[in-house]
Amino acid sequence: MVINVKRGETKTYLISVYESDGETPLDLTGLEVLFTVKQTMYDLDRDDSIAYIKKTATNLEQIGKAQISLSETDTFIPAGSYYYDIKIRKEDGTWTKYKTADTFNVLAQVTNRT
Repeated sequence: MVINVKRGETKTYLISVYESDGETPLDLTGLEVLFTVKQTMYDLDRDDSIAYIKKTATNLEQIGKAQISLSETDTFIPAGSYYYDIKIRKEDGTWTKYKTADTFNVLAQVTNRT
């Protein structure tokens, strides 16, 4: 899914997360759901220090749902196309990729004052 946001916009996404069968909602209790936006799809940045946006999902109480909230500060980055993915860290510390890289577009606005 391509994501489009206006620069400086506050946005919240409710992500549906399923088991490998694609139908059964995944119980996210004890798991971490991470959302990352970078300028390039692949790099050698082991700790995501060059990521433009790094968020950990909240409100994981509802089975199969993760909330990603982007603040005005998060999205106030140079207009352009970036890449994002969503990964889930399991309780044992291993990772599973939930959403492979897709496009995250930041759209310019003329007025930047808040």
